[in-house]
Amino acid sequence: MFDFTLIKSLGVINILIFIIVMLFVKKNNNESFIKLILLTFPFMGIKIISEFSVFDIITLIFILFFYKPKVNNIHINRLFFKMFIILFSSITIGLLISKSKIDADNISEYISLVNIFFFSKLIIDECIYNIDFVEKIMNYLKIMLLASFIFLLCQIFFGVQISLSIIQNPNIVSSEGIRYPSFLSDPQVYSQYLAALSFLCLIHEKFNRNKIINYTLLISCITGIMIAGGRAGFIGVIAGFIIVLLFSKLKIKFIIFFLALVIVTLIIQYQDYLMIFKRGTDMNDAYDFRYSIWLDAMKIFIQQPIVGIGIGNYAKYVSIHNPDQVWLRNNEYIPFDHPESGYLKILTETGAIGFICFMILIIYPLIKGIQQYLISKEETLLYLVASITSWIFGFYTTYSLGDTRFKILIVTIISLLIIKIRLKNENILVTNKLIQYE
Repeated sequence: MFDFTLIKSLGVINILIFIIVMLFVKKNNNESFIKLILLTFPFMGIKIISEFSVFDIITLIFILFFYKPKVNNIHINRLFFKMFIILFSSITIGLLISKSKIDADNISEYISLVNIFFFSKLIIDECIYNIDFVEKIMNYLKIMLLASFIFLLCQIFFGVQISLSIIQNPNIVSSEGIRYPSFLSDPQVYSQYLAALSFLCLIHEKFNRNKIINYTLLISCITGIMIAGGRAGFIGVIAGFIIVLLFSKLKIKFIIFFLALVIVTLIIQYQDYLMIFKRGTDMNDAYDFRYSIWLDAMKIFIQQPIVGIGIGNYAKYVSIHNPDQVWLRNNEYIPFDHPESGYLKILTETGAIGFICFMILIIYPLIKGIQQYLISKEETLLYLVASITSWIFGFYTTYSLGDTRFKILIVTIISLLIIKIRLKNENILVTNKLIQYE
């Protein structure tokens, strides 16, 4: 691993670069902020002060000193605003009535959630104000995808000590081999990262119409998942491609079929080197282990079903009530910070109210995206839906939102989907008005 001081120094440098950009770049500050977040994505999760990440510090500085609200003519659905209010009211009550004392972990989780909602709103506002910014954001995400592959290659050739994580997860190195996480903290999270971005490689926007590059990135994503050994990420990719196959045009079906043949050939040829086929436990053993923890999580939920045990409190709770939920790191027992499921983590910490709000914020755009695709046949909508779907399936075993960077990624993709839906709706309304006028 990189030296602790060096990693923190990289985070501080990132913050200083942000301040300089905001002070001296005369272009749109809001766009510059989004661009900087996405193009320095690997460093956004570095913790600088206590549990506060680079992303949190930069976002708070931006809100206080540099943010300039945009006024646009497109009204974002009130449902999202209502869910935001209900969610944060529920989380606030959950923390206040929690049996655990509010500490830096709780506060950082709370502020991080506020920041990520703000980031989503900012993306939506800026992309509606300047529609070309949508495609630029997609390009920024692809650039960071390429950066993750470069980082992955460095780990393969020089070792997993090449890392931006201060503490190395114990699931990276095992007797079966090494599961590479690239610049993220966990190979399972990296698998979900690759799964989500693989579908964006199918989008050929006007700023990047090189299909060969995009398809190469797609195949690299699948290969990366195999190297990282993320079963949930791989299942997510399959689920996403099923969505694409169900709704896409015949031409796209043939392309996916051809790419599948290439990927299967690579898997057969190099399966002995791919960690996904060298996992120490089989699927049944892994499921039995997780199932026992899921049962414990459901018991926690039943005890506090409305607002949960408080955001950021899962590790504290199990350290007292479920002391068997620990993993060994550097000869030290560390309590689980999630119950081997993203959904159960949210359910236990935020209760039924928070969980329902969370699911509405995810599922509603997916349904609207499919509906709008069936009307407009715009493929970008379908690929964004498939991208989110891949994460939904992977999230059932891994709480990937525990990594600040993954929050940024998934919120960005959902925001792009919302933008596309709203713009298509506006175009339909304008077209209908013109037809009526004529």
